[in-house]
Amino acid sequence: FCGLILLFAADTGEPLAILNDGVIQHLRVGATAALAAKHMAREDASVLGILGSGGMAESHLQAYSEVKSLRLAKIYSPNRAHREGLAERMQRELPFAILPVEKPELALGRSDIVASCTDTGEAVLLGDWLEDGMHVTTVNHREADERVYRRISPYIDYQSGHAINLYTSGQERRPRTVGGAGADHDRLVASSPARR
Repeated sequence: FCGLILLFAADTGEPLAILNDGVIQHLRVGATAALAAKHMAREDASVLGILGSGGMAESHLQAYSEVKSLRLAKIYSPNRAHREGLAERMQRELPFAILPVEKPELALGRSDIVASCTDTGEAVLLGDWLEDGMHVTTVNHREADERVYRRISPYIDYQSGHAINLYTSGQERRPRTVGGAGADHDRLVASSPARR
């Protein structure tokens, strides 16, 4: 399967481009996450922790580097070759230290921005690993455990294609399971740019 985006001139119908959907999708999600970090993460955020080592992790790393003055990025993947490969590729492209790490806690510990960029269907980002003041982004809501959602405030949920759902949701509008009214909150910030 290869998704394609066909771009035509509106006035003439002339074909202008055939674009790979996978590439565009990665860029869109990374850019959305970076915009959230630009406006929601601490001004001095300079350390990025990433869970994942695929295309989404790469696009997030590139996009965050455009909006924040990063000095360090730490990458964790359970596949050693993948995390080391991404770190090596990105180190050639970006001007700050990029380190592969052996445990997810090492990627997240003392990070200002946390990005979970996996294709998992289960929680890999645990609320117990988070520290006050972190900006947290997930590519899909299943990546984070319930404690993550209880700790974050404010919380922004973006559902692709549903502009009505683009809002800063107050506790009264969030389900209890994701930190709604009555849940305990620490001072964390989170965004979920790619939830469908």
